[in-house]
Amino acid sequence: MRYDSSRDALYRPQLLDPLDPALFAGKDDARCAELSRLAYYAFPPDEARLDAALAALGFVSRSYFEDRQSNTQAMALIDAAGQAVIAFRGTQAGHPVDAITDMSFRPVDWGRGGKVHLGFRSAYDSPSFNIRAALAGWLADHRPGRLIATGHSLGAALATLLASDHPAAELVTFGSPAVGNAAFAALFTGRAVRRYCNCCDIVVRVPPPLAGFRHTPGLRYIDRSGRIAASEPTPAAIAADTALAQTRYLQRALNPIANVANRALADHAPVNYVSAVLGIRTG
Repeated sequence: MRYDSSRDALYRPQLLDPLDPALFAGKDDARCAELSRLAYYAFPPDEARLDAALAALGFVSRSYFEDRQSNTQAMALIDAAGQAVIAFRGTQAGHPVDAITDMSFRPVDWGRGGKVHLGFRSAYDSPSFNIRAALAGWLADHRPGRLIATGHSLGAALATLLASDHPAAELVTFGSPAVGNAAFAALFTGRAVRRYCNCCDIVVRVPPPLAGFRHTPGLRYIDRSGRIAASEPTPAAIAADTALAQTRYLQRALNPIANVANRALADHAPVNYVSAVLGIRTG
């Protein structure tokens, strides 16, 4: 599966078709990556298409949640084994509410410990239609034996807040910004966290550490060739890898209309996380 540097892959992931569900059999994290991509499908317009894709991935129960005021969207799923996955949609390109959410990075108190990004907290805990309360109610009704919180980009940040609320949940994120300060990140020490970072992805580098933000533990670094590092690389090794990736990207003959100009953006495309976690990326 070729690395996708197209603008559609980055800015309009909902235009890409679901991948072959057979690719994800027995691969929980890869399935989470695909769910994080499918979460960009709009409901209700794409609900029938989304239902079919989720059923093909083995989910027998599917519930959709949306807060139009905060533009927050999540899907809560249960598979045939009784496992639950809650996947949040990431930033919608060009949507003004999401832009405000992402830029509102003032640290504010988080009741469970530490401080978190104001925009992320507001989207998760909006007074208009409270996604936080709605999902808590869904979990109380279904009581799954296993819960995974997942998402890409802004969706990864919201999944992190949900996992903070539910300490038994596993957290699997893709291209996540930092969500809170060191005290908040420490809440995840010793927990099942897999935070996938694609080489040059610019979003994993915001908000700036100077503002007090720190990532959760559990880094899974994807190198410039799409391979997941066996252990967490040093900052120097990551810097060298990303520099080489950027240079090679700029040397490629890319169509400037169809493709994004910078690898730091292209690496953020959800489908490039899917192909890497599946281990089938080429190019």
